[in-house]
Amino acid sequence: MKNKFLKVIVILIITFFNFNIVNASEIKKEVIFVVDASNSMKSFDNEKIVLDEIKKMANFLTSEYKVGIVIYNTNIVDYANISDDLAYLNSILDRTQYTGYTNAGEALEFALNMFSDNAIYKNIIMVSDGEIVLQDDNLTNKSNEKFKNAIDICKQQNIVIDTIALGELTEDGKKYNILDASNQTNGQVFKCNNVLKLNEITNEILFNKFKIKKSLVGIGNTSSGEINIKLPTSNLDKVKILISSNNKIDNINVNCKSESANVINGKKFAIIQINNPYEENINLKFNSKGDIEAYLLQEYIVNINSEIEKYYYENDTVKADISIYLNNKKGNIFNDDYYNNKPLSVKINNDIYEGTIKNKKVTIPLDVLDLDENLTIYLDLEVFEQNFLNIKPINIKLDKIEIDRVLEENEKDYKYLPLYIILAALILVIVLIILKNIDNRKKELVKQQKINEERERLLFKPKNPYTYSGKLNVYVINTEDGVDIAPQTFNLQRKETNQKINLKEILNACKINIGDDSSQNIIFEPAANKSLNLTNNSYATIIKNGSLVTFEKSVSINFNEKISIILEDEVTELEIHYKSLKPSSYI
Repeated sequence: MKNKFLKVIVILIITFFNFNIVNASEIKKEVIFVVDASNSMKSFDNEKIVLDEIKKMANFLTSEYKVGIVIYNTNIVDYANISDDLAYLNSILDRTQYTGYTNAGEALEFALNMFSDNAIYKNIIMVSDGEIVLQDDNLTNKSNEKFKNAIDICKQQNIVIDTIALGELTEDGKKYNILDASNQTNGQVFKCNNVLKLNEITNEILFNKFKIKKSLVGIGNTSSGEINIKLPTSNLDKVKILISSNNKIDNINVNCKSESANVINGKKFAIIQINNPYEENINLKFNSKGDIEAYLLQEYIVNINSEIEKYYYENDTVKADISIYLNNKKGNIFNDDYYNNKPLSVKINNDIYEGTIKNKKVTIPLDVLDLDENLTIYLDLEVFEQNFLNIKPINIKLDKIEIDRVLEENEKDYKYLPLYIILAALILVIVLIILKNIDNRKKELVKQQKINEERERLLFKPKNPYTYSGKLNVYVINTEDGVDIAPQTFNLQRKETNQKINLKEILNACKINIGDDSSQNIIFEPAANKSLNLTNNSYATIIKNGSLVTFEKSVSINFNEKISIILEDEVTELEIHYKSLKPSSYI
């Protein structure tokens, strides 16, 4: 009976650890797009933007996703099996034509058989503009029945069905609601009445549903057709750059040292995929006549590493310093200035500890006296902008013999504790007297130094030799509440001074009350040749001629040049044009 009880305990422990590892480690994720290519799609999407947006989504997922596709109308038209190589899937989307009826039942049934048995996360994304309709009622009813049966299987196998409902499918009162597929499988319904707004839906799926982490690296009109990107970290495994536009993007040239790079072209987007970049600078040149948005996706494929640095006695208990870091194939990724002094949450067994990355690792002082010898460690990396893949918890074992030795060694010293206290008190008094004298001397020295510095500052304070010229035309493009604000003009030449002025003061002078306080950290001052010098002491996005003005960087602005600014709230957007006060014919 005792042996049976022990076996049950062992099985429960193994099941517990396996459960944690499955939920936190590399999850095999599979997504299948089930796409309506019936004749009715022509009226909603005559330019095939739907197919283009599906292509964008499939190719901008992280490497942990494998993707397949089923194209259907009256029957199954085409399909690509689930894979991480999307070349064939892309070719299907490029050649698909809209024709025939809508047989969603057969398509959903077909998609279910494409999933791998060992896939832990399974997701179907249905894209359609209408209900199931075939040549006659009998065929329509059969397809509806297949559709219902497929939904039941999805519920049993925890397969999530999301629906992108296009056009008339967004209306209520249909005979058979195809949206039931999402409602019954814990999926989401994304409604789109206007195909030109579909990119907003696909971005929501990528960045909110699938939680793909990305950084904005370019926005606005790039008349030069060039974007320069500096990767914030080194040793990345993969980088993807998504450029979206309201016009075609072509003739893309990628300049970056890497293992390989390729470009996926769409009608109104391009994705540049760079494997194993060797340097941090990426230069992109391309042709596009419209405004663009550029997003950067960064990937690490990593393992958690941990070790026990030392055991020691503190506050009547035994502690251990647990050091943790992340490794990919290039080494310790915390060996980068980007991560230094960044906060990081560490989960050890069921408790959360807050640490800071220092010296290429995060160190957690852990009370180990009453802990089981087996520890399971996991990191919460949501605070970072990179996508960390293949994260698995790591198990380490405490040295119970060493813990007992440290405990016994310190317990022997308890009988001498009163003597230690008296000696410590005497030493403390002496140290305090010495420190007091040192502190008084330091205060005198600091006081004298401040007097000297103030004297030098008054005597040798440099003066800006330039004065303001011209004016600033301020155009508010977007605000959080969407209110339209008329263009305003700020006359710089009336400021008969050479002192610095910040954007917040300019907006207040123009009676424009928008955005957050980051505008007060965007500084203007006069410079040579009647130009302005702009210094960005904020984390706002500032672009001049397609180039970013990053934190603590400056840029010169001449007459008839403009800058685009998105404040730190990532909503408030404005343009500032620097103009001469003279009539244009004299400029």
